[in-house]
Amino acid sequence: MRGRASAIDSLPEDYRAALVLHDLEGLSGQEVAEIAGCSLATAKIRIHRARLRLREALQQECAFYRDDENVFRCERKPESS
Repeated sequence: MRGRASAIDSLPEDYRAALVLHDLEGLSGQEVAEIAGCSLATAKIRIHRARLRLREALQQECAFYRDDENVFRCERKPESS
């Protein structure tokens, strides 16, 4: 897996859609639920689980740190052979 886009693409479709709509497009949980045709509770669960899976995938790819300006950064881990 390479980079953020690949990590997002690896999510199950329901999780990916909820994450993109909410976190990248800025829709509310209720709007995500309406688009997905599910309850608000289900939409929130999908967003939460998508974030967890995305975090796990990115932690395998990156060593995270804060730079001198306190910006959260990723230093790519060397690929395993």
